[in-house]
Amino acid sequence: MTDHDIAIVGGGIFGVSIAKHLAEGTEHDVCLIEKEYQLATHQSGRNSGVLHPGLALDLEPGTRKAEFAIEGSRRLRDYCIERDLPIRDTGLLLVATNEAEVGQLQSVHDRVRDLGIDIEWLDGEELSEYEPNVRGQAALHTLDAATVDTKPITYELAKDARRGDVEFYLGTEVQQVDRSQDGIHILTDKGTLSVDYLVNAAGTAAVHLAHELGVAEEYSSVPFRGQYYELTTNRRDLIRTNVYPVSMPPRVPNQVGVHFTRRPDNKVIVGPTGMIALGLDTYGVTQFDLEEVRRTVSSSNFWRFIGSPDTMRIAWRELNKTYRKEVFLDHCKKLVPEIDESDISRSYVGISHYVLDQQGQVGDESRFAYGERSSHILRPKPGLTSSLSIGEYIAHEVDNRF
Repeated sequence: MTDHDIAIVGGGIFGVSIAKHLAEGTEHDVCLIEKEYQLATHQSGRNSGVLHPGLALDLEPGTRKAEFAIEGSRRLRDYCIERDLPIRDTGLLLVATNEAEVGQLQSVHDRVRDLGIDIEWLDGEELSEYEPNVRGQAALHTLDAATVDTKPITYELAKDARRGDVEFYLGTEVQQVDRSQDGIHILTDKGTLSVDYLVNAAGTAAVHLAHELGVAEEYSSVPFRGQYYELTTNRRDLIRTNVYPVSMPPRVPNQVGVHFTRRPDNKVIVGPTGMIALGLDTYGVTQFDLEEVRRTVSSSNFWRFIGSPDTMRIAWRELNKTYRKEVFLDHCKKLVPEIDESDISRSYVGISHYVLDQQGQVGDESRFAYGERSSHILRPKPGLTSSLSIGEYIAHEVDNRF
């Protein structure tokens, strides 16, 4: 006899979204296991909080990723408004600072105009009307974007899930999972749970958990550490809304460069940097996890990834951005020339991850995997924006496979 029909591992916004949709759309007995005593402690609580319909991403019409981004952005905005959750609904600007970038911007415009996104082309003078301190030759502006506070959203989703009788095991760390003929056995630091089906929404640990069940063994995971800065209180007037650069690094999809984000609490977040992390939860500069480092460097997928000249160039640049504030500032000045070193201070750190295939490729779509009695969200794209749409999609898949 099992304790529950379905267990979800991971109390970030994706795990809780899946719990909500399972509770509302099925009759299954569902539980959620989270190692921290609070939800949305890691990736979900340590991001820029931008809901973007894909203007700053390389979306193609007709792809699942485009559908997740556009539908997800609108659904999450509507959810925040309906539940009176913090949201700053002021849109987003994608800025080109030179002729080459204007060409890139035109390509983005041509691609997304068939996606149903509300976009407007601005010349440099029109851009200045929106953002007087931002310098650019042209920009795309969309109102189909907003900033939110992820933690209140996650807790509101958890209320929905609890109303559907989902049981939450907080402060419960999964130590091992095993599959047997009668189900999945989850060994935690509080005891063992037996379930018929496992949903893996463990964030940076998702690939490792999948491997324990013999799933997705062709993939490996590399954690990345992003340092965010923020504008000092007396310089927040430098930015009115959300400003992204159009230029994107090659090879590594979904890297949107240093951008400015005005959050619902009125803080203006700047960043992030991005370098390989020395652990899944190593937020401090000197923190490291030797086991995770060993796991990373022992992967042939990783060496194929890092061996690319493009990746090495990006890695060197990001290393400099992380440890040399003046280099980070140069990237900020590309968009806001007036900004000075005293105008920004270090804020929080977020750790995300790439999922690498056997060619060392990151891939441009969400990576999901399925095993006997299990579903695995290895890496959802485009992240926070798609949490409701992907949560519903995975809940439907789980119900069909259960």
